[in-house]
Amino acid sequence: MSGHVVRGLKARAVIAKPASEIRRARRQAIRGDRVWQQRLGRYEHGDVVIAQLTAVAVIEGAGEHPQTVPCCHETVWIDRETARGAVEERLCEIARRDFRTVGDGLRDHRGVQLDASTDAIAVDIDIEAALAAHFTPGAPAR
Repeated sequence: MSGHVVRGLKARAVIAKPASEIRRARRQAIRGDRVWQQRLGRYEHGDVVIAQLTAVAVIEGAGEHPQTVPCCHETVWIDRETARGAVEERLCEIARRDFRTVGDGLRDHRGVQLDASTDAIAVDIDIEAALAAHFTPGAPAR
């Protein structure tokens, strides 16, 4: 893949199917983890939305069609008080963070150039309308 460049990340966030995440949170809460107890309580009161974030790195080479490499698949707990713009930035930060490991592997093992530092790499994020609606002013709790 030498001569290829990562041009950015394409990410998508949707409302997660929370069953397994809630089970994990309950296990931690039962064990006495105060952070998980609070997080679970906020979820149960409708103050938190659980999202599924996926992202791929877009890699371009001379004269070739862009290729994609999966780099993020994560469940994210998001406080509803967060403004939509802040939600986008938080999700972009998570995608960039998860890309660091993938980016290092691409650079070290495949000779792929990074267009910018992994902290500054552009993320094109698509937030599902149903998820975004939870963060609009006046949106009711679940």
